[in-house]
Amino acid sequence: MGFKFEVLSGNIVNEDGYDKKHVKYTILVKSPTDMEPIVLHRRYTDFLELYRSLQRDNLPLPNDLTFPRKVFFGNFDSSVILARRASFETLLSAIWENEKLRESSGLKIFLVGKEERDGIKLLRGGGYDLAKPKLLNSFLLLNKIYTERHPSVIKALCRLVACCNADPSASARSEAAKYGEMAIRR
Repeated sequence: MGFKFEVLSGNIVNEDGYDKKHVKYTILVKSPTDMEPIVLHRRYTDFLELYRSLQRDNLPLPNDLTFPRKVFFGNFDSSVILARRASFETLLSAIWENEKLRESSGLKIFLVGKEERDGIKLLRGGGYDLAKPKLLNSFLLLNKIYTERHPSVIKALCRLVACCNADPSASARSEAAKYGEMAIRR
């Protein structure tokens, strides 16, 4: 398929909503013909949950695949961050090369779980203008990595239609029609 996950960087950040500093890894998701690759940001704990979910589901992880251990001191050391970046990239590549791993719920949650949950919460609360970019990004990412008729892609597209349809603005209504027609064709 030629699809690629690239872990570009690991940056130490202190974001709102988190008590402590942590490392945010920047992941580039692209195909060889991509004009617009998608960028994700994930923490060590997100990768750990992905790895554990694959283990819980007894999915066939490569024998030589190792996951970097949690360290209590030195998390922000550049050598630790660099080694983790390489391990995370290897993990994502191994997942992508195996159809069972690629179709796992753990991968889907890793890729769009947080944004999708945030978008749905905003949608339910009437924050359509804030929900739409999150739901659109979820749809675009899933549409990029799965077939256009994949159930996850269709579900993300339907959420986007619902969000645009619920927004009373004229531009949102035309977007709802556009995405609705796309869903019907699929």
